[in-house]
Amino acid sequence: MPPRNNVRTGTLLMLSVVLVACAPKPEPEPMPETTGAASFRTYCAVCHGSGADGAGQLSVFVPTGVPDLRGLSSGNGGTFPDTYVVEVVTRISDFHAGVVAMPDFGPLLDGEPVVYTASDGTRIETNGAVLEIVDYLRLIQN
Repeated sequence: MPPRNNVRTGTLLMLSVVLVACAPKPEPEPMPETTGAASFRTYCAVCHGSGADGAGQLSVFVPTGVPDLRGLSSGNGGTFPDTYVVEVVTRISDFHAGVVAMPDFGPLLDGEPVVYTASDGTRIETNGAVLEIVDYLRLIQN
């Protein structure tokens, strides 16, 4: 028969391991709020959802559906389609303006123009608020 001290020590050790394993895990630090994230929440989340998954409150009223914006890179061969996103948000493209039910964001599109050079080398004139949303969308890709 093992000494009583060894049994107690073993029991205490096992109990400690179980308690540590069952202890609640600390929540990961949330990503710091960016201006792009705040603008997305203000202008885009009502249709695209707060997680950009296409399940916003008004998405049920969009007959063509609202895209999940988290998969833009994966749907473009692994490269974030920044030119396409700027064109859709600002309604530059006639194709998108005729097909996509994107509203006119008024004050979001006002501001000092900046020239943005996209990853494909395309230069687009837009404004800082649009670029902040584009940068936010780039960050949340799957």
